[in-house]
Amino acid sequence: MSFNIYEPGTVSRSTLAIPSYNYGPGPAPLPPAVLSKINSEFFNVENSQVPVLNMSHRSPEFTRILQGSQAALRTTLLVPETHSILFLHGGGHGMFAGVPLNLLSDVEKAASGVHGEYLEGGTWTDRAMAEGGKYATVKSVEKIDRKTTAKYVYLCSNETVNGTEVRELPVLDTATLVVDMSSDICSKVIDWDRVGVGFGCTRKPDDD
Repeated sequence: MSFNIYEPGTVSRSTLAIPSYNYGPGPAPLPPAVLSKINSEFFNVENSQVPVLNMSHRSPEFTRILQGSQAALRTTLLVPETHSILFLHGGGHGMFAGVPLNLLSDVEKAASGVHGEYLEGGTWTDRAMAEGGKYATVKSVEKIDRKTTAKYVYLCSNETVNGTEVRELPVLDTATLVVDMSSDICSKVIDWDRVGVGFGCTRKPDDD
């Protein structure tokens, strides 16, 4: 075994060939093999000589990419056929608005007594509730009532800022359970029978 001796101040990441990783609560490091495959196929998908970003979303090549991604995610997360898998723009913040806009009709948004409930948990639930309140009546709750009359119940399964986690999802009689799974979506088995809507923003694969 050999050792290299460096003078103080002369050592850098490039000198030691050490990759840089982001250990923040956002993007997690991807395996080098994954990065290499992305790099090799980005400009030439399936030998089509067309970069994926230049490809028509209706083309057979992109359709195979989309369907393959959906199938892989369904297999990995054991998502039943009762649930659809969608890839949407807007990230988590987009879903903060998307939840009330899609789960409540226009009549329900304006009706008194029709509301969504948000389980107090931390920063991300607070932000979701603030955004959701622009489109519907929302209420904050300290605990979830199985027989709630709310149209939907929203919770963040892992609040990274506050360090709180919901380890067992609640059972609801009639309300739709909405779960922000952004920071723990691939870290545990999900009981999809209890979940109406589950979402996670990308580049957070089991990093918390």
